[in-house]
Amino acid sequence: MFLGVLLLAFGCTRDSGDGGLPVDDRVLRRGNGGDPGTLDPAQATDVHSFNILVDLYEGLITEAADGDLIPGVAESWHISDDGLVYTFMLRDDARWSDGSRVVASDFVTSLQRAVAPGIAAPYGFLLEPLAGFDAIQSGEAPPEALGVVAATADTLQMTLSKPTAQWLSVLALPVAYPVKSASDGTVLTNGPYKLLERQAHGVVRLEKNGYYVILVDKRNPAFYKVSAEGNERGLIHVLTNLLPEKLKSFVKIIYIQDIIEKLDGNKYSWKEDFITKYGLDKK
Repeated sequence: MFLGVLLLAFGCTRDSGDGGLPVDDRVLRRGNGGDPGTLDPAQATDVHSFNILVDLYEGLITEAADGDLIPGVAESWHISDDGLVYTFMLRDDARWSDGSRVVASDFVTSLQRAVAPGIAAPYGFLLEPLAGFDAIQSGEAPPEALGVVAATADTLQMTLSKPTAQWLSVLALPVAYPVKSASDGTVLTNGPYKLLERQAHGVVRLEKNGYYVILVDKRNPAFYKVSAEGNERGLIHVLTNLLPEKLKSFVKIIYIQDIIEKLDGNKYSWKEDFITKYGLDKK
């Protein structure tokens, strides 16, 4: 889990002076620490991309605030006695950002894409336990030979070539996210947010995915490529990937438990003892 802090913003409606975006209490501003290399889940390798992808997409499995694996798009699953066949039952209310249903075939085509030699997904090797992976990589079989099938629109079945204890953890990673584009080429997402704007080496703006069924805070997050030192004007609410020693250097840190929890229990939940442990509750 990535560390973060909530910083006190000075004012709610003035011009930020950065990209013309106003400081507004409807916008969560995050310091991303760097420019995302890509927003393609199959191609992402850097933490700056992962920070954003976890808000744009949701896999079959996701993580709770404490790191435990919990249902994502899959509401339940069954593992065969030999550990080789995983059957996932998908939620019937899972939606893409255009309102269309997320179905089992979306995961089939996305996983086939991730293992295709032409895509060369950097973390595609994590899908090696799937039956057919080696033959696909060697060119002996097409991506369609991968051991994943849509039994029905709501049922996804995966067959592994060997038991893999950490398989559910792999399915929570971006390389296993579903991907889809609309007929006009617009990239669709199935997580709490959808992409609104991306500026190279600048701001990435997301807005709420109104079709996402879990309630999120009424904010539109803006991810900035900024450093901790760039917050003199109070333009950033959350900074990620900072060491505890660095966090202690800020004098305008505030901690608001209920606001954090409202954002999304799966992604922005915090523990009181973290604040106490590092002395961040000291005025």
